This record gives sequence, C-alpha cells and structure tokens, in this order.
Amino acid sequence: MTISPLEALENHRYVYFGFQSHPTDKDPWQASPMMSYSDNLITWKTITSFSDLGELRDGFVKKIGDYNYIIGTGGFFKTTDFYQFEKLGSITNNGNWKDIWAPEIVETKDGKYYISFCAGDANNGMLDDYVTPFDPTNDSISDQNIKITFEDDAIDNDYKIDPDITIINDSYYLTIGGNYLFSCDEIWGPYKRVFTNFAPAKQKFSAHDSGIAGWVEGPQLFTDGEAVRLFADQTEGNGLVFRSATPDDLFDWSDSTNTHSPFKMRHGCILVNEKVTGEASEEQNKVQFDGKVYI
Repeated sequence: MTISPLEALENHRYVYFGFQSHPTDKDPWQASPMMSYSDNLITWKTITSFSDLGELRDGFVKKIGDYNYIIGTGGFFKTTDFYQFEKLGSITNNGNWKDIWAPEIVETKDGKYYISFCAGDANNGMLDDYVTPFDPTNDSISDQNIKITFEDDAIDNDYKIDPDITIINDSYYLTIGGNYLFSCDEIWGPYKRVFTNFAPAKQKFSAHDSGIAGWVEGPQLFTDGEAVRLFADQTEGNGLVFRSATPDDLFDWSDSTNTHSPFKMRHGCILVNEKVTGEASEEQNKVQFDGKVYI
C-alpha cells in the first residue's frame, strides 16, 4: 500500500469503497472489501483491501462526526482510521425475509439518519425497499422498518434491488438496479418515476431489455460539483460504469463511461472530496441526447 485510506480521502477527489469478487463453486459470494482512488472518475488506483471486514459486499461509507460508518451486505462497522473497526448491530428481520441486502446510510433534509435496504426472497424475484431509523449518538438501529412506496404505475418490477437515496434540489431521488430513477418529497415515498434518455436494463425478473450485457445493479447517484453522476455495476460487463447530467435536467444524460482499475470494481460507493480539484473531462460532463424517449 503506497497511500493510506485517510491520505486518499484527504488528497484525492474520488475514493471508491466496494469489493472485489472471488467466486468459487463452494462460495459464489466470496469477496474482498476494497478501496481505490481517482482524480478523473475513469482511472482508478488500488489503496488496500480490508480483511478485518470479512466478505463485506456492496459497501457504503458515511462520515458522521469523527467516525466513518461502513455498512454493506454482511456487516456494519465504524472506524476513525480504516485500520481498527468496531462492529455494530444489524437490521431487525421482522418481515420473515430470506435476504437483506445492500444497506446504505441516508441523511434526511432535517438532519436525521436512516438505513435504506432491500429485503425479501431474491430467489423468487421478490425484493422490496425499506428505510429504518438510525441514531449515531448511540449507534442504535430501530426495528421500525418502513416500506418504501411508489405511485401507481411508477414501476413494473418486483425485483427492486439495491436502493440508493440522495437529495438533489431539496427532493429525494431513489435509484434501484435496472436503471430506474424516482423522486419524492419524503424519504419513504410514494416515489414517482423520473424519465430519462436511457432505457431500463434487462434484469433477472423484468421484461425490459436494452441490450446491456448482464444485469445492471448497485446504482449510486451523487452530486459532483456542478454535475450529477449515476454509477452502476454492469455485472457481466465492465463492472462500474457511469453517466453524467446536471441537477436542473435529469432527463438528458451522457452515454455511459467505463471505469478502469487493477481489479473489477463492483457495487460500492464513491466519496467526493469537493476541496480537491478533479480532472473530469468536458466529455464526461457533456450530455449526449440520443433522440429517443423511453417509457
């Protein structure tokens, strides 16, 4: 390791926290939590892996006070230095779910915290999205799992995997696997569909097919200076790919851009240090309208 996690967070524009997959016949979910950095979103350099976090997948990092909270499929931790980790509690399964996946920490408009996640029976194509209150003053997770709702006809897919919620222009934007984007004034919904100039991707339990190789999962939507980025995990293709738009126009997005890394970056999170100037090219910020409207 030539740079520490804290040095990367302090001195580089972008830091990725996610995982590298090592599937085997006995353990198809085997993975190593990983961290990388970049100054242009495209070329990434490895920082380190984290054996102390086990096989944590779908990692998400949220800085609250003096701590970096790390949550993902398979664990919840906090740390001040990314060397020593304190293990925290877990989401209460009060819905007879077989799967609880892809939790993230969301800060609301009034400064409260929730954990978003999907849960259900993935093998039967049934995953719903939830938020549950989280109190970082005592690191307690509520057992009040609030189901995220959608307006009528907003979504036709029961496999609502990997919810990600962010605030743009004082509204909550929810994105899930399959290139779906929604918005609402309340964190738990009901969310309405935000139409874009790219199509929903073929998913395991969806009729949509945009010709993309594999599933498109693990999305993350975030602001980056004057741009908005939408990252996603193209599972059988490149790994992480991203599109760019502007906060005042979330219909027109650029074509997708591949990331390049010593390992295949998968579902995780991108942290942006606004104090550091990035080298994202004009081409990455340019919106390329394709002339089609997808319903």
